[in-house]
Amino acid sequence: MKGFFITAWDMSKSGPFVGSARKSEAQVKALTELGIEMEIYNNKKKLRKNFMTKITTRLPFTSVSDSLIYDKKLNGADLYYIRFNWSDWPFSKFVQKLRKNNPKAKIILELPDIDYIHHLSDTLKNFPYIIKDKLCWMKISKCIDRIAIMSKEKFLHEVPCIKILNGIDLSIVDIRKISIKNHEIHCGAVASLQKVHGYDRFINGLGDYYQNGGNREVKLHIIGDGEILEELKDLCKKRKMENNVFFHGYLFGEKLDEMYDKLDIGICELAPGRRAFELSSSLKSREYLAKGLPVATASKIDVFEENKFDYVLDYSDGEGSIDIQKIIEFYDAIYFSLENSMRVRDEIRNYAEKYLSIHTVMRPVVNYVLGNNFENRRFE
Repeated sequence: MKGFFITAWDMSKSGPFVGSARKSEAQVKALTELGIEMEIYNNKKKLRKNFMTKITTRLPFTSVSDSLIYDKKLNGADLYYIRFNWSDWPFSKFVQKLRKNNPKAKIILELPDIDYIHHLSDTLKNFPYIIKDKLCWMKISKCIDRIAIMSKEKFLHEVPCIKILNGIDLSIVDIRKISIKNHEIHCGAVASLQKVHGYDRFINGLGDYYQNGGNREVKLHIIGDGEILEELKDLCKKRKMENNVFFHGYLFGEKLDEMYDKLDIGICELAPGRRAFELSSSLKSREYLAKGLPVATASKIDVFEENKFDYVLDYSDGEGSIDIQKIIEFYDAIYFSLENSMRVRDEIRNYAEKYLSIHTVMRPVVNYVLGNNFENRRFE
């Protein structure tokens, strides 16, 4: 059986989309090793971004982002696994042509984020995007067999869903080295910075902790860039936390591994109330676990909801600062000796191998494609 993994996402090995590119490559590898020979298809027309695109992308029949280009090499495959980007007119036409030319194939559309429209609904100027999305889905939903999704919905846009998780290719992630740092605590946040991450809550928590007489050395390393970077830097200056919060930008390869070796706790989303959906399936949580890092979060992380995990510090959702004393107590319960630190690290890595291996999380897709599910097909 042969198939194409179709994506208009940036597949470069550096920059803000490196995590997405690695995930796509891992999915292709897993599907191939599980019995479906896959090939990445990334033939696209890039959207030139300038002042005019802020207007033209809101028009009915225009692209919102990079557009997939149909090539006849696509014809004749058994499976088309499409990583969703935007439901604009060119994408709708691409999917319609794919179905017309391959009526017996299975087409699965993966939605990495069901909350993408919610991100746009806060301002009236984005209303045209929401209308375009609804109109285009009316066409797209008639052409696909399944939606692969990281949530509990059984149907979206009247299309049956396959529940998957974000996974990770553990073969390319080295477990971190352990060192005891004389009771210094190093927390890390690896992300393309958005408000939902809630790192402002951590920075304010640090400010409150030291303002109230705290004397333990707690550091936050922010590894990444994004729309709220300057806001976070300004908040650090306001709270006088320049010696406790460090902005490293994007790190890759050995430099990222060296940073992970320094970290003691991985920080996941701390302000989930700033988005529409409850469960988190973020790639950063997978990388933390693959590295053997305990995590702190205010989100409900999907894999933890289904499989008990002992090394997570849960905070309540909200807008107030987090309690740094809890971070200190969490750290001390794990890192009181090198032996225990290494034991915890290894247990976390084993957890990732058991539940978050890319082969494990892609198995439901393979079961659907290779299984005897023809009675459930939407097209003949």
